[in-house]
Amino acid sequence: MGNTEQTAVCHDNPKHNTEPCKELSGQVVDIGKWMVSSPPRKRCGMSIHLRNRADKRNNLLMRVLCGRWACEICGPYLKTKWQGHLSIVLGKQETIFIHQITPTQWEKIKTRIRRAKGEYAHIKLNSGVWAVFTNVPVGGSPLSQSATQSILDASMNSVSYDRKPIATSRGWSLSLNSKPTKSEWERVGTLTADIEEIEKVVVELVGDQVRSFYHANAIGFYVLLPQSWDDAHIAEFDRRLLAVGKVEL
Repeated sequence: MGNTEQTAVCHDNPKHNTEPCKELSGQVVDIGKWMVSSPPRKRCGMSIHLRNRADKRNNLLMRVLCGRWACEICGPYLKTKWQGHLSIVLGKQETIFIHQITPTQWEKIKTRIRRAKGEYAHIKLNSGVWAVFTNVPVGGSPLSQSATQSILDASMNSVSYDRKPIATSRGWSLSLNSKPTKSEWERVGTLTADIEEIEKVVVELVGDQVRSFYHANAIGFYVLLPQSWDDAHIAEFDRRLLAVGKVEL
């Protein structure tokens, strides 16, 4: 693969990853130029209040997300999901090979991986290069398990918050859960406050009966209201939410 490998340059610049350059089976992968990414600043989503149709005690408060990497909320969330997923996937492989390439080299490497019946994941970095992980020897540097995780972490710290910066073969794809079906829940209202502010108030009212959840396009928490609460208490619960954000009923 020749030019897919680059000479390592270890940087002291604090804007770059502080991890030392990794020497792998006599070859060196250059992570010194992989600058740590700053999360985007654009926020998305709105907070909504849902109630279970069958049991009024079951409530769901969530921020509906846009699912875009360029979002202040969704970008870091997607990064965490992908990092955890790839850590598991790569950890199950006997050997992983790493390529540091330019975008123009990708099609050639992808063809070789497919011909070898291998799997792959490629991550676009903010420096313009791509980190490609595969389980077949089509060039690249072979990694130990510890080196694989270290290089993956460095890659994710340098991920480009661009449109779909991570792509995988079908065998290594990430399946995100869908949000609760509409048939289970009815909408109580739209909240103008952030979901974090709402959660603080809810915890004050019901204690630890709060359970966080993460879905493909929503983030928030379930709350189970006390068994002793009647309709009047539930109505008061709704009114207390008005203190942190106006509800449009």
